[in-house]
Amino acid sequence: GKVAVTQPRCLAATSLAASVQWLTAVDIGYSVSYSQDVYPDDFVIYMTEGTLVQHFLRCLCDDADRCKKYSVIILDEVRERTEDMEVLMLALKKILPRNPEPRVVLMSATLETLSLEANKTIHVQGKMHRVDVQESTDVSTTPGENLCTYNNVVSAALQDVLKTSAGSDDVLVFPPTVEDQKTINAT
Repeated sequence: GKVAVTQPRCLAATSLAASVQWLTAVDIGYSVSYSQDVYPDDFVIYMTEGTLVQHFLRCLCDDADRCKKYSVIILDEVRERTEDMEVLMLALKKILPRNPEPRVVLMSATLETLSLEANKTIHVQGKMHRVDVQESTDVSTTPGENLCTYNNVVSAALQDVLKTSAGSDDVLVFPPTVEDQKTINAT
């Protein structure tokens, strides 16, 4: 069977599918609200929680064999407890007694495991790293100048990061868009 990996948002599902495919050189598919890129050979499919909810509703109502499509179901970010996540957990509770084959993995960076009914809980000890949060504050213009363009603001923030992090081992930057990330990677 295939591996289903859920994400709460479309952007996360599509970008993770692309990143994992690039890192592993394995065909990875994605299926989100109104867009999908899934081929028969795709072993792993990233999808939104809502997409998997729709799949399970079809399983419960129409086609029980459809439920056998996935041998592993990974529900990521379960701590967010969205409506779709709640429906997924209820659907799995109904489906698993009839079809115990799929392995279900609940993942979250922070999760109170006592609140879940789980057969096994594996706690992975993380390593704490010191984090300095720095926000670029110098994005204004001087009086009389035109307002900074968005690209100038992003460029100024990038220069600020490079200047203040000189000699640092690692720098993690959260740009607002994918295009900004591409600009940073090209620098």
